[in-house]
Amino acid sequence: MVIQSCYLRDHAEDAHFVHAGTNVIGVADGVGGYRKKGVDASAFARGLMCNAFSEVVAVAPGAHVCPRTLLDRAYRKTVASRTPAASTAVILSLSGRTLRWAYAAVGEVPGKEGDVVVVGTDGLFDNVSDDELERIVAMGAAMGFSPKNMADVIAGVAYEAARCSYRDTPYSLLERKERGTFSTGGKQDDITLSITKDY
Repeated sequence: MVIQSCYLRDHAEDAHFVHAGTNVIGVADGVGGYRKKGVDASAFARGLMCNAFSEVVAVAPGAHVCPRTLLDRAYRKTVASRTPAASTAVILSLSGRTLRWAYAAVGEVPGKEGDVVVVGTDGLFDNVSDDELERIVAMGAAMGFSPKNMADVIAGVAYEAARCSYRDTPYSLLERKERGTFSTGGKQDDITLSITKDY
C-alpha cells in the first residue's frame, strides 16, 4: 500500500499522521468553536494524532494495529494530559487485505488490488461531494496519477470550491436544507486528506 497526504492550512486546526511501516493513517479535525472561547482549537487534534503516532511507532514490525484500540489509547492519553478543546478523528489500518477503521463507529471491508481510499477532514467533505470525489479518483486512476498527485488534485478542487460563492457544495446544500434559506458556495476550512492505493 502506498500512502500520501496533502494539507492546506486555513485555521491550522487539523492534524494527521501516516505510518507506512504498519499501514496506519490518522486524521483529526479540531473543533473550531473553541477558537471563539480563546482556546487553541488545534490542541486536542494535534495531541490525539501525536499520541496515536507514538503508539504506532512502538508496535513490533509486522504486528496488526487495531484502529479502535489505537484511537482509544490516544484519546485517553490526550485527556489525561489535560489537553484543551475537542476533535473529530478517524484511524485506518490495512492488515493483509482487510481495511479497518474507527471513529464513533468501527468497521472493516476486504480490499483488493487497485483500491483507492480517501480519508479526510470536513474541509474536504464540506466542499467536494462523494460523486465528484469518485469522478476525480477515477480520472486520476485512469491517467496513472500517483497517490501524491491525486491527493494534491483533490485538495486543490476542495480549496477552489471552498472559496467559490456561486456553486453548490455539500456544505451549501446542507445549509439550505437545515435553515431553509438559499445559499451557495463552499466552507473555508483546513483541508487534510490522505490517499492510499493498494498494489
